[in-house]
Amino acid sequence: MVNILIVDNKIDFAMSLINLLNKIDYARQYALNPNHGPYHYFGIRGDCTNFTSQILEAAGVAQEVYDSEYMGWWHRKEWTGWHSHSNSWVGADTFARYMGIGYSTTNHASFAANIRTGDFIGLDIEDDGSIDHCGFVVGKDNYVGGWGYYNYEVAQHSINYIKWASESDNSWDTYSGSGKYVRIRR
Repeated sequence: MVNILIVDNKIDFAMSLINLLNKIDYARQYALNPNHGPYHYFGIRGDCTNFTSQILEAAGVAQEVYDSEYMGWWHRKEWTGWHSHSNSWVGADTFARYMGIGYSTTNHASFAANIRTGDFIGLDIEDDGSIDHCGFVVGKDNYVGGWGYYNYEVAQHSINYIKWASESDNSWDTYSGSGKYVRIRR
């Protein structure tokens, strides 16, 4: 149980902190072991946005449910076990545009300097105007001189991991100049 002392209407800050901790906890718990119970798992090379949507919901963001997959942001598990969802729940580009892109650049060092723990991030791999991949920042470190950027830790699906950008098998830092980085919904 968390005890929170709220003074001078600081409830927004306290709720933001709780939401941030919920997002990080969910991301760390399910990055390597997808949450198959209430959610569908789209498997390798196709679950990144489903995972970021789950993180956002774990933070307390309410779904916007409609009967059309082309409206709102939602996921349902039917009584039959079948899952249905909106395009914005599972599509990287649709998710980014629905939630809002707050910052974009083709320079990785600039991108790393403009994100923080708790941010949803996206990658337009070919810089063609369409977001291809999403992840979630679970941690941020100091400036890494050897790499020339602020290091950050990413939880993601499609290739399921929690890794620092500076790790050799995390490719977020390899698209500088050839792709576009975006910060989604803060």
